[in-house]
Order: sequence, then structure tokens, then C-alpha cells
Amino acid sequence: MNWAKLGAKVRLELTVASILVICLGAACAAPPPAQPITPTQASVPTQIAPTAQASATTQSSPPAQTTAAGAAVDVRLQSYSVTPSVVTIKAGNVTFNVTNIATDQPHQFVVIKTDLAADKLPVGSDGTVVETAVTIVNRIAALDPGKNGALSANLAAGHYVLICNRPGHYQQGMHSDFTVTP
Repeated sequence: MNWAKLGAKVRLELTVASILVICLGAACAAPPPAQPITPTQASVPTQIAPTAQASATTQSSPPAQTTAAGAAVDVRLQSYSVTPSVVTIKAGNVTFNVTNIATDQPHQFVVIKTDLAADKLPVGSDGTVVETAVTIVNRIAALDPGKNGALSANLAAGHYVLICNRPGHYQQGMHSDFTVTP
């Protein structure tokens, strides 16, 4: 047996394995790079709740990281979840910085004031929440994959549900309870 060749082969395999471990560790630990985003469609508010004043816009900057009342809540949309950075916040002006991290399809972001749990909203035969049966505070009509949008609303204390209301998406889990405290 040639010990010199065997030793060289083992050192090569260890070197390759070490490089793979380092690369995988760096890939898992590093956040994705921020990219300037251009909005695809202006947001259009629908029904405004009597207790809330709201406005919606799209933005090209990355989401803010603040989670206190009067500041911003980051929300990530993906197929099929709505994930806010916090689920409870104090009443007041709240800006939702929404990012569609899905790579396959556009999503909506709709804020609904309701006493119903997130998974108990009325659904029509088309697979969407019946919007005339709930109080919509505000919405971002569509965010293409990789796009960001911002939505601001002066939220009163109460229970809210954050959803995507594209056909079938709500039923597949694109909803989250959201509580606003006094």
C-alpha cells in the first residue's frame, strides 16, 4: 500500500469537505442581499373602517426593522403564509412594510378588522374571503414576486386578520391573527 498517495487523498478530501462546510455555513447565516425594488401596481384602498384612517403606497426601499407602535411592522408573504414580525402592537399609526418573498406568483396584503379568528373568515365559492362580509381597513392589491409595498393605517385597539385574498390562497394558510392593544 502506498501511504503517501493515501495521505494526499485524505488531505484532499478533508480540504474539500472543509470548504463545503464553510460555504454552507456562510450561506445559511448571511441574510439575502437587499435589492432596489420598483412597485408593480399602486395600492387601492377599499372599504375604510370607521375607527381607522388608512393610506397605502408601494415603495422601493427595503422593509424597516422597527416594530413599535407608530412605526413599522415587517410582513413576509410567501406561498402560502403571511408572517408579520410581531403579532401584537399598541394602537396608533402602523406602517406595514410588506415583501412578497415568493418566487412563483403575486400576492395581496389585506388588513381586516374582525372578531373572527384568522382561519374563520367567510369564504365564497371562488375561494376568496367574502370582502363585503368583513371590514377591510386597507390593502395592497398585488405584489409581484420579490416586490415590496408599504401600507399605513391608524389602527384602533382590537383584533385584526392579515390575509392574501387571491383565489385559494386564504384557504391554503395565507392568514395571520394580529392584535392591537390600547
